[in-house]
Formats: sequence, C-alpha cells, structure tokens
Amino acid sequence: MIIEDKNFILKSFSKKDINPNYLKWVNNKNLLKYSRNKKKIDYNSALDYLKSHDNKNNLFLKILKKKGNKVIGTFTIYIDKKYKIANLGILIGEQSERGKGFGYKIYKLVINFLLKKKKIIKIIVGARKDNTPMINICKKLKMKFFFEERKKKKIIQNFYLKNKNSNNSVGIFLGDHGAKNQILAYLNYKKNLNINTIQQYKQSLKKFKKINIFNDLKKLIFVSDYLLIGTGNNNFEKKILKYFHEHKVISCSVIDHFSSIKERFEFKKKLYLTNEIWVFDKLIYDRLPKNFDTKKKLKKNYYFNYLKEKTLKKNKKYITYFTEPFRKKKGDKYRPDYYSMKYFLENIKKISKFSRYKIQFKLHPKDNKFYIKKILSNEIKKVNASITNKKLEDVISETKYAFGLTTMALIISSKLKIPTYHCKLPNQNIDLIKSYSIRPFYQKSLDIN
Repeated sequence: MIIEDKNFILKSFSKKDINPNYLKWVNNKNLLKYSRNKKKIDYNSALDYLKSHDNKNNLFLKILKKKGNKVIGTFTIYIDKKYKIANLGILIGEQSERGKGFGYKIYKLVINFLLKKKKIIKIIVGARKDNTPMINICKKLKMKFFFEERKKKKIIQNFYLKNKNSNNSVGIFLGDHGAKNQILAYLNYKKNLNINTIQQYKQSLKKFKKINIFNDLKKLIFVSDYLLIGTGNNNFEKKILKYFHEHKVISCSVIDHFSSIKERFEFKKKLYLTNEIWVFDKLIYDRLPKNFDTKKKLKKNYYFNYLKEKTLKKNKKYITYFTEPFRKKKGDKYRPDYYSMKYFLENIKKISKFSRYKIQFKLHPKDNKFYIKKILSNEIKKVNASITNKKLEDVISETKYAFGLTTMALIISSKLKIPTYHCKLPNQNIDLIKSYSIRPFYQKSLDIN
C-alpha cells in the first residue's frame, strides 16, 4: 500500500528499514514517553514487531518526506474489516522534523485515503490524556471524544471520525419494559441504523436485520456512534450506567415514566447520569429534575404512533385495569393500589354503561399474577374478571375503557381517545398523572357520565 501527496509518501516498512537510526528512535525514552512499551528494543524484537503486521489488516508503514527522500517516522493502521474501522498511530522519530505540524498533515492524508479509497466507515485514534500534542491533532481533525480507559495507571482518551456517507451505528441496552418499548419503536422507524447489542437483548431485537451481538462491552462501544440505554430499577443497566460514567462514554438514556426519576440513575448511593436524557412525552419532560446537569431532549413518540396504528378498527370488548407494582409500606397489610383495585371491582358493574363489557387486569411486566389473584380472589370471581400478560399493544387494541392509577398505559389510552379513569381514593397519597383526559372513577354517587 502506498499513500502519498505532494509532501509525503507512506509505504510498507521492511526488514531493511530496521537500521541503527530506527532503533535509536524506538529506544528514545523522551520520544516514547507516551508509549505503552517501555522495554528496550533490539533488532530481533523490532523484527518480531514488523512480522506481527500482515500488511493486509495490520499495516506498518514508513513515512518519507519527499523533500530529501528522508524517512522521518512510522505509521500504523489496524483495520477491522468486518466493521470497517481503522485504528491509527504515528511516530515522528526524526527529531529535526518534530514540532512542524507534520503529524496533523500526515493523519489528514491517511484518513482521507482510508475514507475515500478503502471505504473505511470509522477512524479511531487513542492518546494518553497528558499527550497534549496528540489530543490537539485529534481536535484539529474534528474528531470526537467518545471513550476513556485506564491502562497501567495511565488514562487513554479515544477519539473517532465518521465517514459522512455511512449509516449510523447505535449501541442498544433496552432496560425496563417501558423504556424497552420506546427504544424498539424508535429503532423500527429508523430503518437505516446498524444495531449493536449484547447477548441479553438478542431475543428482543431478533426482528431487526442489521444487528451485531457482542460479548465485549468495549468492542460494542468502539463500533457504535452513540449508545442508547433504557432506565429502570434493574441493577444490570445501572452497572452499565456506572461503566459509562467512569469511562466517560458518550451515551443517551431513555425515561418512560415520571416516577422515581432520580432513582433510575442511582447505584450504591451514587448518581450516574448520561450525556443526554431522552423522553417521548411532554409530561415526563416537564418533570425532569432541574438540577440534572445533562442535556434533555423531547423526542417524537414513535411507540405511540405504532399503538395508534394497531388500535384502528378493532373490536373493543374489554374494560381494562392496568396494574403497576406499588411497594408495600412497612407495617401495611397490602400495597397502596389494593384499595383502588378493590374499589374498582366492587363498583364497576354498578354503572350501566360498563355492565356489558368484560373485565380484565393487564399486569405490569413487574407485577405478580398470583399476588393479584390472592388478595382480590372474591372480588375477581364476582365480576368474572380475567388477568392477562399479553403485550400492551394487543390489550390496548381491545380496550373500550381504561382504568388504573399512575401507569403510563393510562397516558397512552387517553391520547388514543379511549375513555380513561384513575382509581385514586380520597385518603390515598398517590401522585397522579395531572395532564391528559384522565378522569376520577371515585364518585360519591358513582354517577359517571
């Protein structure tokens, strides 16, 4: 391979290039103060290093300055052919040629060659945090910082440059069900995205064609242009948030509900925010904590659009109560929503307009069917109510009237113009959804229009 312009030419480094001058460079401690290699290099070890480059995917090039036909340094290119990513490194070994801005010019030459001639999608350069000249070159090349790591007690910062003509690549961590639904709908509408994920989410993402499964989190980060993580109460995703925070990974998080927002980012009493927070509903956006020092974005609600399509012209034969896993307070026999569900079951058939519809409970993904059956067995039998684990979109499509407390399913049903009611009782301390057309079911006279 030969890369050249009017000032420089880069071509394969050969055995004959392992000369006293080259060995002087690679044993100069001041010259290699930012290098990970601290061992003395002799002819044989230099030859072994040369042989480790196959000149196909791993390229070891010498840099010649055309004026004087003088070798002034070396350049390495490591290409991942599957993902079309190139990792670059440079050494300007000739002392008299350092500090002249050649590093920037040579990087620019190589990057243009790789993007245009070799159809490389992404260029990556890693540099020690204290290597100011190299960091400045990355910034001058308009590369973006995306990942920081520690190697032998030294901090390495990684920068990338993307081929503008290539499709975006996103790393996906689905999180709890609400965030998962929003992310899946987002991916479904963004047709040209390449999706990267880990084994845990493979089944949920199987319908997408452009998907790569990784066992190595770092590799996934390097391949992705941005990372999207669903929030919730799972420690698994919280550990990923912690990893992103510690390594300064550029990432976005998805919030699907206004409850416990701060807790979604807390792990072992520490807060781990992402660079951006995405929400898909203005109600949630308005409730985001003002003291969160991060970008907040209100995105188009693709999941709602999907549900809207699913619910058109369906036979709506159910009154649905959407449950949610409230926590039982210390000393209480039942969790707070028990009394709301009991009131609902005891009174729903007293109102004529509801009497002809079947009643079902749609379980929240984290709720327990046997718990609901146990605490409400008599009331469920009296109205012949059923309990379902079906997908939210399937339940919404067959729902004539929607009931619940604070679940996002009520926002969705309300926006879909399904008559929607909350079942908060007068003595309950529950933070309701105060927007949208959600009416109270509790009435002294039960005269609900």
